[in-house]
Amino acid sequence: MTQKPFFLLGMGAQKCGTSWLAQQLKHHPSFLISPIKELHYWDRRFHPEFFRPQKLAQKIRKLANNDLDELATDPLLERFLMERHEAFYLSFFESRLKDRHRAFGEFSPSYCILLEEELRYIQEFMPYPTKALFSMRDPVARLWSQCKMEQLKASNRNQPYDALHMFKTAAEDPHFYARSDYVTTVRNMDAAFAPEDRHYVFFEELFSQESIDEILGFLGLETRAFDFKDNPNEGLSIARPSPEDWQRVAELFLPIYDFVQNRFGRLPKGWSPPK
Repeated sequence: MTQKPFFLLGMGAQKCGTSWLAQQLKHHPSFLISPIKELHYWDRRFHPEFFRPQKLAQKIRKLANNDLDELATDPLLERFLMERHEAFYLSFFESRLKDRHRAFGEFSPSYCILLEEELRYIQEFMPYPTKALFSMRDPVARLWSQCKMEQLKASNRNQPYDALHMFKTAAEDPHFYARSDYVTTVRNMDAAFAPEDRHYVFFEELFSQESIDEILGFLGLETRAFDFKDNPNEGLSIARPSPEDWQRVAELFLPIYDFVQNRFGRLPKGWSPPK
């Protein structure tokens, strides 16, 4: 490679369109996306108390018992090795890089909890120019979408879950609040990355060619049309929380609305701060 490609750290937030964006970038000939949808390497590395163990060893043993040939080519094995040494995180990408790739990276929404010093560590560790992208969404709408997703996952496991009850209480849970704490995430990114190496987008504005062109330009990639018909859906169809409950949760997020207004000079269309 004549010029080192950029490494992109996709930081989330959850339910803010990063899965769609990663899927679209997968089809760009000059971008290499992680073959594992969400690696969750750096969040588990720095915040093991925040995330449950993945039980990768048990999964590896199961694969080994079923088909050794399949195990040898399964990225899950590489994920297991990453937990033993960070060098395997780098080799995970470098073994797949081609001369045509001008950028590569991964999206793990929970990277939004990474601290400034952790973001700086990643830049120092990667032997490639490193950039970060963070997508935000109206915090109340994002929380409701997350609650519906959690109910769908619980339903698939035949476990009880009440999305409406969780919506009413989740903002007071630090684990849930952290997913919408754009104040902390943006401040950490601003401190750790130079202006040209950080990019912010809003979910409500993501699905437009103008927004995509800005992202591709940020990554040094040629313009390419994305499939906007393939927008992420909202999952379960559940009656929305009452206006009173929605407003009460919005009041808990007032500092976030105020911060976004001041930091970016506006609130995106579709954001609904408390009245």
